[in-house]
Amino acid sequence: MNDQTSGNDDSERIFFTTAKMPLTKLFRKYYPSILFALSLVVIENVAWIIEPTVFGNVIDAFIDKSVNQESAQFVIPLVIWISVFLLNSGVGALRRAIDSKIYLNIFTNVAVQVAETAKERGDSVSKTVARAELSREFINFFQYRLNWRVNTMESFPESLSNSLGHFAAKNSKKIEKIKKKA
Repeated sequence: MNDQTSGNDDSERIFFTTAKMPLTKLFRKYYPSILFALSLVVIENVAWIIEPTVFGNVIDAFIDKSVNQESAQFVIPLVIWISVFLLNSGVGALRRAIDSKIYLNIFTNVAVQVAETAKERGDSVSKTVARAELSREFINFFQYRLNWRVNTMESFPESLSNSLGHFAAKNSKKIEKIKKKA
């Protein structure tokens, strides 16, 4: 067995048999997998945020094409939008497929360590199952709650920029008057 499932380290055994399974220790042990999953969330969200702006450029290019029939300038924004759309959709689908595997693998490793340690200590089956279920809750935090927090942190700047853009568009005449006075 490899180091992740063997449980040979005494500090790991204590970690997997106490009620205090700190999230930091779990994160440190599995950080490459967790960071990979979170990076897919970030890429998907950034593409999701950029996509409307790129699509707006496509619409502008098509409007310009209807005015100037000989121009093929609409092709570049269209290709960029299709690329961003495919990135968003592809990474989203990949993330949803890989997330479950990543976190199920982590849970399997943790549950095996919990079971092996409990067996060696002579713990009851119910106590072992309870600890394994507790470890599942920690992994659920990384799989669902942490993703949600990343989404929230990324959506705040988007909301702010949309609000400022809406404010500027709504008050553009007032802003122009202020600029002329200055």
